[in-house]
Amino acid sequence: LQASSPNWYARDVLGIINVLEHNESANMEHLFMLGHSMGAEVTLHAAAALKGRLKGASIWSASVPTAANSATQQAEIGAYSQLDNIYSPMNIHHAKNDPTTAFKGSTMIASQLKQLGKPRKLYRYMSTNHLFTGENLQLAISRDIAFFRRIMLIQDGAIK
Repeated sequence: LQASSPNWYARDVLGIINVLEHNESANMEHLFMLGHSMGAEVTLHAAAALKGRLKGASIWSASVPTAANSATQQAEIGAYSQLDNIYSPMNIHHAKNDPTTAFKGSTMIASQLKQLGKPRKLYRYMSTNHLFTGENLQLAISRDIAFFRRIMLIQDGAIK
């Protein structure tokens, strides 16, 4: 059940977005997602389904199933075949020595996005903190705020 949870949560996110799209009070022109740990996988699934409607995404401490050894690397990359359906730029944040989720999962995602020619930026933090705290938390937040603001300015024609 837990292995399929990201799919179910992504379905829930898409349902919420569908409701918001039909709410005249919601502005859907600047749609962004941020997911941490398993939420990063949820964000990847939702971003693939949303395609160009999602303007930007950020994933933190991505949980990649079976990121245990190099013998399974091809299967892991195959598990993220939906990355070719992601059209929004993406920030990827991960602590190098995270004991909860393997750093190499985020590097594999960044590598595959690069192979697909997708805009992405991988940020590595020299820490063992899965949840980001202190300076790392502030830095990740400020990087994402700048990232999302830049996308909005480009989208609104302020930056060409």
